[in-house]
Amino acid sequence: MPTVPSILGFGAIAIDDIVYVDQPLSAGKGKVLHSARSFGGNVATALAAVARLGGSAGFVGWLGSAADDAVLRDLVASGVETEFAPRHPDARPVRSHITVGSDGERFIAYEDDAMLGTASDFPDEVLSRATVLIVDS
Repeated sequence: MPTVPSILGFGAIAIDDIVYVDQPLSAGKGKVLHSARSFGGNVATALAAVARLGGSAGFVGWLGSAADDAVLRDLVASGVETEFAPRHPDARPVRSHITVGSDGERFIAYEDDAMLGTASDFPDEVLSRATVLIVDS
């Protein structure tokens, strides 16, 4: 069996599309100053931080099955191991559209069709070899 990362985690992964505007949200409209895309979710963000600090971290929640999946690419680029994560064609991240006003107030509109947890037949042996398990329900 391949080496199991010392920290494993599963939970919802998120993709946030953020728009910063030049007016407070109460103004009703404003000019876009900047937009950005951010990958996250509590567990994915924690695992990426562990990996970037030199630790061994792996995501074992549901991932999409497409080879060019943006969430998968982001996890791998962050140094998070994904070999043990089950794949499913219907696995989707939580998608958020966030507007941030000039006063720092924000409005979050989200689509949440995320598959939570991990595969029912996920090997107990993998979980038992990790030092830490992070679960976001």
